[in-house]
Amino acid sequence: MNKDNFPAWYNGKFCHAIDVSIRMQDFGLLRSYGVYEVISIKNNCVLALDQHLDRFLQGCKYYYINIPYQFDNLVGIVKELNAQVAEDILVWLIVTRGEPISYDTRDVLNAKPNVAMITEPYSQINDGNALRLSVSKKVRRISDVSINQKYKNFARQDFTIAQIETSLKGFDGPLLLDNNDLLTEGPQFSVAIIKDGKVLSPAKNRLPGITMDVIRLLCQEHNIEFAYGDITKELLNSADDMFATSTAGGVISISSVDSKQFVETALQQKLKNLYQLAWEQDKYSTRI
Repeated sequence: MNKDNFPAWYNGKFCHAIDVSIRMQDFGLLRSYGVYEVISIKNNCVLALDQHLDRFLQGCKYYYINIPYQFDNLVGIVKELNAQVAEDILVWLIVTRGEPISYDTRDVLNAKPNVAMITEPYSQINDGNALRLSVSKKVRRISDVSINQKYKNFARQDFTIAQIETSLKGFDGPLLLDNNDLLTEGPQFSVAIIKDGKVLSPAKNRLPGITMDVIRLLCQEHNIEFAYGDITKELLNSADDMFATSTAGGVISISSVDSKQFVETALQQKLKNLYQLAWEQDKYSTRI
């Protein structure tokens, strides 16, 4: 199936991905004003479905975007979209603020939001290969104080510039530090280091990744020490191993950060195995 012909849903109607668009005046474009979420469907199962949809709805509420759809409505749409394809897919839930009903571009609250779900073939970050990353020297991660990173939003210029910067240097992607020189995350993925048999993931100025939190819960179940905390450049350079997590790919190895090389440990392999098993457990996975 051509990607453009994958099923979609837009403002209450089912359609194809190619049929979904926004106007140039939409605040989603003019002001990066929108919220989104991505879920993966594999073998008709979704990992942490409730957490994804709850985060999407809470993000809409936080950004003052009122949509006429509740949790059960969204689940029903996701199920219908999945029923229209015979392969694993990613589903993008997207809401933009809409366009002003007047000629005043400050007239934000009266704009009517646009709500869409778009499906595409399931894919993994870097095709599932280990990531070669570089710490961005050009930009820092936008602070939680400026933009609440608890919800997926369109204000991603820091990621975009960092991605271009590191791509031009031949890396797969960037890692961003905050203004205190602490590690945060990369575009589309959370990160964690492994040191002395313990897992540590950044605590602030980053999206609280749902996949990373599944890893945290799995660690608790299997007596593996996991914590959210500060990761300095010195701590990063002394780590034994490092990995990324994402809806698109699960647990992804990181082979290097700049000149620092990592060798995948037995602990990372164990986490990958536990993550795959989680797809078969009702406490983590929902069959749709």
